[in-house]
Amino acid sequence: MVLLNLLSGLIHCEINAGDEFTLSVGDQYFYYDSNNDGVSGTKSNTPTWVAKNHSKGGLTFESTELKKALNYSPRYRGLVLYSRGVRKPNNNWTVIEQKSGKVQLKGNYGKCGLLTNGKFKAAKCNENNKNQLFTVHKKGEEVSSEDITTPLKDEQPKKQSGDNFIANNAAQSTKTPKKKPQVEKSNKMPLTKVETNQNKPPKKLKMNGNAEINDSMVKNGSVLD
Repeated sequence: MVLLNLLSGLIHCEINAGDEFTLSVGDQYFYYDSNNDGVSGTKSNTPTWVAKNHSKGGLTFESTELKKALNYSPRYRGLVLYSRGVRKPNNNWTVIEQKSGKVQLKGNYGKCGLLTNGKFKAAKCNENNKNQLFTVHKKGEEVSSEDITTPLKDEQPKKQSGDNFIANNAAQSTKTPKKKPQVEKSNKMPLTKVETNQNKPPKKLKMNGNAEINDSMVKNGSVLD
């Protein structure tokens, strides 16, 4: 059997220059409002980021579609969309990998991005704060229906074990077998054709002198010895 590719769609805790990805905290994806402030969104409307090396170290995350970059705003203490550029201030992020397979995004002010009350803000970095743990969804690594395959034809069915095997056998044993239809035997003898002499003409006997004698004459004693 071709195994389901369970490795696809796993969380990647590292981001390298050139990677394309989306970001979420739990099931809330990064989005933005009319002021370009970060708010919670969905998988269908979240922007795709492209990682690039920043001149001040770390990485900058740019959206080709929006022509913006993910920026930390000290003024609003949150994550916002701002002008892109590898030399722009506050566009650079340090990716802190965690054992959980998620990452913290640390800005150049020492603050980490987090999701709180439906908004993407920033606060003192705390690896135990689950709202600061971002999931990195790399492009092309989601599980699709094509990864799910069916068993090959030459595979043998799996053996039943334990209670299922006993239960199935018990269910089969309680089934009433179908009765075969019985053929009724007859005690009557088969009819056969019996020949009788009732309808046959009497046999004629010849005597000396060419006289004819029939059976009825013999039976009635008309013929004397």
